[in-house]
Amino acid sequence: MTKNQLLALAILPFLSACDNPEAVPDDVADISTEATEEVAEASPELPAEMAALLDAEFADFDGLTYYSGRFDLNGDGTDEWIAYVAGPGACGTGGCSTRIFQQTPDGIETKGQLSVVQLPVGVFETSTDGWRDLAITIGGGGAEYAVVKVPYTDPVYSSNPTVSPTQPSTDEFKTVIAFPEM
Repeated sequence: MTKNQLLALAILPFLSACDNPEAVPDDVADISTEATEEVAEASPELPAEMAALLDAEFADFDGLTYYSGRFDLNGDGTDEWIAYVAGPGACGTGGCSTRIFQQTPDGIETKGQLSVVQLPVGVFETSTDGWRDLAITIGGGGAEYAVVKVPYTDPVYSSNPTVSPTQPSTDEFKTVIAFPEM
């Protein structure tokens, strides 16, 4: 057994909530139903080019699942993609990895690499530097569950939703990635 396989087995019990909505505490379930306006298209398939970028980034880990959503974050008429990466190597007790992708004429640009993200993930009506503020659920790993407003800080979104410049928010938001249907 490889070192990475042993590590994955050792932390697997701590990751069950990342990919199992039934294991999510009640206060997180409340966030998904009380704080959201509506849910965008249910989990559209991540484009192959973006999935390939995630496959390369997380190549050392098996058993990953991608949950994705799309939304026009910068108001240019073209949707950006949000990818929530669940599974060993992508998650810890505080949450999972999330990536924001923008399709440009020159290819795919990564506009955010967020850590410690819980579901649901959404978008607020407010914007920073011309990009919509993200509604990121945080919690676990000893932290209370809450929704925070993650601003765009040109040229990318802030990477850690648990520290400044993010701010807690009780504003309504549009859910882009909800808990997966089981």
